Amino acid sequence: MDKASLQNFIETNPLFSLLTAAEKKILEDALIYELIPPHTVFIEQDDDSQTVYFIYEGTVRVYRISESGEEINIAVMGKGDIAGEMAVVNKLPRSANVETIQETSVLKLSCTAFENLMKKNAAFSYAVLQNISAKLQVNVRKIENMRVDTLKERTLETLQQLSAYFTSEIPLSQEELATIVGASRARVTEALAELREENKVTLSHRSIKLH
Repeated sequence: MDKASLQNFIETNPLFSLLTAAEKKILEDALIYELIPPHTVFIEQDDDSQTVYFIYEGTVRVYRISESGEEINIAVMGKGDIAGEMAVVNKLPRSANVETIQETSVLKLSCTAFENLMKKNAAFSYAVLQNISAKLQVNVRKIENMRVDTLKERTLETLQQLSAYFTSEIPLSQEELATIVGASRARVTEALAELREENKVTLSHRSIKLH
C-alpha cells in the first residue's frame, strides 16, 4: 500500500477525522497493511485481543459459535468498518469470529497503539464508544428479528446489508450466501427463488443483483 493511499484512508475515515495532525502521523506510522484471502477467519472467538482491524477493501462476516456448536451470524461489515475494538475496550477475550467473505485488505493497529489514541483524544474515544453502542443496538434488533422473520425476509435483509459494500451485483454463490444467512443452501435457494418471482433479485452464476 502506497503512502498516498494510506493518508487518504486516514483523512476520509470519519473516526480518524477527530485526531490531531500529530496523532494522524503516529497512526500512519503504526498501521500495517495486510491482504487476507477469502473465507479466512482472522479474528477467533475467545482469543486474547492483540490487534484492531480497519477494513480497507472487501467484506467480512461476524459470527459466534454457541455452546451447542450452532453458528450464529451477527453482522456483515465492509470498507471503512472496524473489527476487534470491542475486546480492546472491554479488556475481554474476543466475543466472535470474523471471516472474510471475499479477498479483503485490512489495516492492522496494535491494541497498545489503539488504547493510547483513546487515552490521549477524548473525542476519538467517545466516537469509538458510540460505534460500539451502534453495533450492539443493531445486533439486538437482528436477534429480535430472527425470532419473527421468515427465511425469505432474513435473506433479503442480508442482501440489503451486503449491497452497501458493492456497486452493482453481489459476487457470492448461493452456497456462500447460505453460510452468511445461517441456513441450508436448499432453503436459501428456495427463498431466492421467491424473491426472484417477486422481482426483488436477479440471479446469475456466482452473483446476485438486488433490485
